[in-house]
Amino acid sequence: TMERLLKDYHASNDYFDRAEDALRYFDQRSLLGRGHDTSKALIFNDSALPYPGRHYERVMVNTYKALNFAALGDAQNARVEFNRATTRQNEAKAFFVAETQRLEEEQAARVRLSGTGSDVVEATLNNPELDGIITGHYKNLENFKVYRDFINPYANFCAGLFFWLEGDNAKAVDLLKEASAMSGNNRVAGEAFTRVARGDHPSREMWILFENGLAPRRREARVDIPVLLQGADIIYAGTAFANLAEGQNALDRLRVSIPGGKETETAPLASMAGVIAQEFKKEMPAMVAREVSRVALKTYFQYQMNKNYGFLAGLAGALYQASTTAVDTRSWSSLPNEFEAGHLLVGGHTQVTLHAGGGDPVTINLPSRFDNVILYVRAVAEGVPPAYNIIVFNDKNKPEE
Repeated sequence: TMERLLKDYHASNDYFDRAEDALRYFDQRSLLGRGHDTSKALIFNDSALPYPGRHYERVMVNTYKALNFAALGDAQNARVEFNRATTRQNEAKAFFVAETQRLEEEQAARVRLSGTGSDVVEATLNNPELDGIITGHYKNLENFKVYRDFINPYANFCAGLFFWLEGDNAKAVDLLKEASAMSGNNRVAGEAFTRVARGDHPSREMWILFENGLAPRRREARVDIPVLLQGADIIYAGTAFANLAEGQNALDRLRVSIPGGKETETAPLASMAGVIAQEFKKEMPAMVAREVSRVALKTYFQYQMNKNYGFLAGLAGALYQASTTAVDTRSWSSLPNEFEAGHLLVGGHTQVTLHAGGGDPVTINLPSRFDNVILYVRAVAEGVPPAYNIIVFNDKNKPEE
């Protein structure tokens, strides 16, 4: 991501290729089964496992690679990456349709691993009091807007806009239709879909893609849950659950103007926070089941050590439980919180001015020749100058001047 902001698109794509290789490796492992990983995670915690990446991260890897290739003028590879990004979204749907089966397999692994402790695990998981604790812990997720079917409207908008400006209206129309429908009232997405549907060919126009702030991060929260042990009182054991801390925008809006006072202001197009929250909610049942099973098994182990071998052995079990209670908070932390879009008729002008918050205006020189351009802007935090780049589109059938 940093190389991309520094406009070294070749280096950026080299790193993204390495990330994709790792993602592909873990996808193949998932198909072969991960029983060993499940057992290891139950004994320790999810952070003990390699990080396999999440579906929204896969979509953004291909989206950024596509934008990098577009900035390099490599339309063929940009097309390939945008197609991969949309394929990734379909893969996410298929993955979570199979989530019930995965939960059943993990449950079988828990029973095999726990042996005589399996009754404790099942009793704890089925305790009605647990539902109230979990619901209260995740109440904040109600504040996140989520999208259906794991679609990222920004990825679809970028792909649709690219295909339109490359002259492939047939490919663009469905992507822009979906992006427009999911963006709510974003005028830029709506107008783009309307125009591509009627066969318009834009000329001397600018679209602004603005990535605002930093997305929600996973955070750890300690929670006491009741572990049900036969022959002993209910034990309230400390455990940890992952949750999402809200992301934050860097700016309220972004303005872009041309000489003579004509200007546009970006408007929200899609929420990366919503995309992340949608996947997080789908992960929750498996994530909670694993964590509750872990704490039940470790508490049972601690109880048996104390019962059979005395206080010091029980203390050792308690120390082990405390030292291995943690959640996996890894994620792609530099993703934006919100995506915004704007549109401006540039006409014969060769400069635009970027107005970002209270900072000094930035004058951007446009190429000497272009048919249409995308101005990409990234602001990570208030007070930090935004990074930007220009992606140029020229009509390949137009003769050189």
